[in-house]
Amino acid sequence: IRRVLRSQGRLVLGFRVPSDAAMARFPSPIYRFHTIDELTALVEQAGFQPIDVDQAAAGADLTIMVAGAR
Repeated sequence: IRRVLRSQGRLVLGFRVPSDAAMARFPSPIYRFHTIDELTALVEQAGFQPIDVDQAAAGADLTIMVAGAR
């Protein structure tokens, strides 16, 4: 994605925070939950500069949004 994203382009990823309710609906063989630190590290390892990490309620779940710039 970084290779085809234009200069100064942004990537925004959304993830669910690990919780008992979320993990019951998304079994571990299919879905992996990451911490905020893990997500930030993955964005950096992919060559993006993290610019923002936000948490927002999505129904009963909490969602992490990680934005990175090329």
